[in-house]
Amino acid sequence: MTTDIPTPAWNQHEQPEDPIDIDGSNATSNVTAASAHHSVANSGTPNWPRQHSFTEGPIIFPEDLPVSEFITWWRENYEIRRIMKGVASNDVPPIGENAYSFAEEPRLDIITPALIREKGVDLQGINWNHLEASFDDAIALRKWRLSQYLTQKTSNAPLPTPIFTHSSAHTFSSFRTTFRPARGQWQLCNSLAAPSAASTFYSASTNLYRATPHSRDPTLLLSTAHDPLTSYSTQSTIRAIAASHNILIAGTWSGTYHLTPMTAPLSQRFHTAPLPAPSLASINHISLSTPRRSYHAQACISTNTPYLTILDTHTLTPKTQLIPWPSDCSTLDLPYSAPNIAANATSSSPDSRLRLIVGDYSTPLLTDADSGQYLASLPAHGDYAFAAAWAEDGVHCATAAQDGTVQVFDARRWDRPVLVLEGRGGGGVRSLEFAPREGRGLGTGKVLGLELLYAEGQDRIGIVEIEAAGRRHEGGKRQDWEFLGVVAGARFVGDGSGGFVVGVQDRDVGGLMKFERRSKKKSGMCEECEEDESMRERDEDEEIEDGSEWRWEEDETVLWY
Repeated sequence: MTTDIPTPAWNQHEQPEDPIDIDGSNATSNVTAASAHHSVANSGTPNWPRQHSFTEGPIIFPEDLPVSEFITWWRENYEIRRIMKGVASNDVPPIGENAYSFAEEPRLDIITPALIREKGVDLQGINWNHLEASFDDAIALRKWRLSQYLTQKTSNAPLPTPIFTHSSAHTFSSFRTTFRPARGQWQLCNSLAAPSAASTFYSASTNLYRATPHSRDPTLLLSTAHDPLTSYSTQSTIRAIAASHNILIAGTWSGTYHLTPMTAPLSQRFHTAPLPAPSLASINHISLSTPRRSYHAQACISTNTPYLTILDTHTLTPKTQLIPWPSDCSTLDLPYSAPNIAANATSSSPDSRLRLIVGDYSTPLLTDADSGQYLASLPAHGDYAFAAAWAEDGVHCATAAQDGTVQVFDARRWDRPVLVLEGRGGGGVRSLEFAPREGRGLGTGKVLGLELLYAEGQDRIGIVEIEAAGRRHEGGKRQDWEFLGVVAGARFVGDGSGGFVVGVQDRDVGGLMKFERRSKKKSGMCEECEEDESMRERDEDEEIEDGSEWRWEEDETVLWY
């Protein structure tokens, strides 16, 4: 079902010269044509879309065209409407003739905040003034193209007034265009891992790479193109990777995994083996954790079967667990029986007792991590669920789905989520991760600062800072960034103190995007100034909550219970 598309009116051709918003903090300004990203607070009623105005209607597919083709498509449709009417049409947002040469323009190897200010480009090095177009219009147009792919939301109840305030905890650091991640499955964003600030691992087709902060080009670690266990090249595509607990593991389309210790020399070969027969299928997701009865990490591998493979990474001994999908369940639009429901992602609780499972089914499941025994069914999403994550506090976990929602749960009551967060794009939410913060207040009732990083299918990522005290969820902050391209993955770097990285897949403007956590002390701020700054930010938040300065628009649908 087509959803409403919030966007500026296209007839606003002249825009003020606002400063480029690098850190997502300029939530009230009108973003210029050269703006670094579209502020989600800028919304209005569009004069379009009228489907007959375009050479094609909204696509029913989870990702858009490559950026250069999209920009050409945009210009062609604008020109058609201009010729037909004899004047510039507000049915299609304006874009200049330079759109036709966009694919041939030279690309920068690295984009930094200094370069953005100097050249007037955005986070990906695109000069929107040169294109005579607006980044806001590009995002809204791509969102419209995906509008029919986004499922109708699960609840039609009136939404309460959101109480999220704007955050500026993270800021853009760099965009490296020589690193080109690509996701191996069009519905999932599991092609990126960042175990430390020194190493980021990503996959692209049949290759697994390592990127470091000081290298221009990535290091090739693994190529599965000539894997003797597969019969043709597409079966060798890497669909999921994971890196933690000193283990680097990749899974392919054919159901083969490749594993090596991260401390091993680069010349050491990966251990390669197929999954056991019941779960031998395309690998969708891999999670690493430490089991209760061993010091060695284990990998939980999700595939296109109703089985999980639990792999001991020390002995390389696999075992399978049948996922206890309800026997009478169906997958919404396809009458699959329980044995045919695929698992898309899993996440284990920090104490490794519980496992959260999501798949091609609207209802997330909670199971015993050791035995696989069914424990509970969580409230359903409106469509297939694609991502799951568990916070280090041992209390909070989250699931995300094709319906564009993220549900955050408190493990002390599973009957309803404590928070339902709605994405802002058109392709569903496909990746989740809580910031790693071991030992912070586990079981103590302290106020915990929970950061949840989420990624939509394309063009958008965000962080939600959830403040929780006991069972009362008392507010939080939200920060979003927009860009052009498919999201290959989004992960916190190491323990989270180093920010996070985002893999952007696109043949022209793809790369590895790095965001860093703001540090007042690193910037030389004295303790008294830091305290004054903290007081000022708290006063601003109070003014925001009172509605005296700035508030979310009506489409900012954050549900609190």
